[in-house]
Amino acid sequence: MPTWPKQTPSQMNAFYGNPDANGDFKADPQWESANIVKIVPPYQLYYPQQSGKVVKKRAMKFSSLRVHKKCASSLLNILAQIGNNFTPAQIHDYELDLCAGVHVFKLKAGGTTLSTHAWGAAIDLSHLINGWKVKYDPNPAKKMMPPGVVAIFASEGWTWGGKWKTPDGMHFQAADL
Repeated sequence: MPTWPKQTPSQMNAFYGNPDANGDFKADPQWESANIVKIVPPYQLYYPQQSGKVVKKRAMKFSSLRVHKKCASSLLNILAQIGNNFTPAQIHDYELDLCAGVHVFKLKAGGTTLSTHAWGAAIDLSHLINGWKVKYDPNPAKKMMPPGVVAIFASEGWTWGGKWKTPDGMHFQAADL
């Protein structure tokens, strides 16, 4: 199992490199070209599109995901295990085929430091059901993040946000708290 850095700017930068070395709050193009790679998910992922109050859940297909090269093989393994351990119907029902992004240069929600997404070391899955600040409910009827998915990520050393003080059940990261 890989050992990931602590989720502090200094440890993230030491492990993944600094995505904003000049401090202008823009992703550094040289850092991106040296560190961010594209992976093809082993099952189809979608990004929902919203028009007014209508959400088209599976409107935009991802042909690839942009992720840091140090966690690319780990994320591919995780997604392959999800694809192998859950039926297509389960993936659809739990919305494990909905992805809100991997490498996205942004601050932590409600924070002042970079999100692990800025390093390409996080993924948000099933974000419409498992939203930020939504308390996790293990009742299978709620169709929230299945424990089996959490276990698959944990087997690769990824941290799940669903049990945080401010829950973020969609969020998995290749960084420790």
